[in-house]
Amino acid sequence: MFPYEMIVLLIVVVWLSIVTYLLLRIREHYFRLVNRTRRHQIDGILDTLLENEEKNGREIEIIEKRIENIVKSSLSHYQKIGLVRFNPFGRTEGEKSFVLAFLDGQKSGLIVNFIYTHEGLRIYSKRVKTGKGEEYNLSEEEVKAISEAK
Repeated sequence: MFPYEMIVLLIVVVWLSIVTYLLLRIREHYFRLVNRTRRHQIDGILDTLLENEEKNGREIEIIEKRIENIVKSSLSHYQKIGLVRFNPFGRTEGEKSFVLAFLDGQKSGLIVNFIYTHEGLRIYSKRVKTGKGEEYNLSEEEVKAISEAK
């Protein structure tokens, strides 16, 4: 035999060894996969995975719609409360009167005025829509309670 024939034969043997090794590893991996899933064909495994992915995608869309509806409806719940204490008559009695603002995510809601006088406590309420009085003008304290509502 010629030396170049020996070199070619050696290359072929090395090449076949590498290909055989890779083929055995792939075969081993395939059998491990099939044994874990208790199926005999890889087609069934892939079909199951694709079906699960499609099902999960539909469920995610449903969940996203539900979350969107929850976020929209939460804007109408009272989320912000503002409190401002004040002295309505400018006397030195202290700030016993106060304004409470209960607002939703769109700055709409209710303002309650608690005005303390010597005769007693008076309570007034006003509706607020988008940060402004709906039926009545807002006082300075009420506007401040709206701006402080967090």
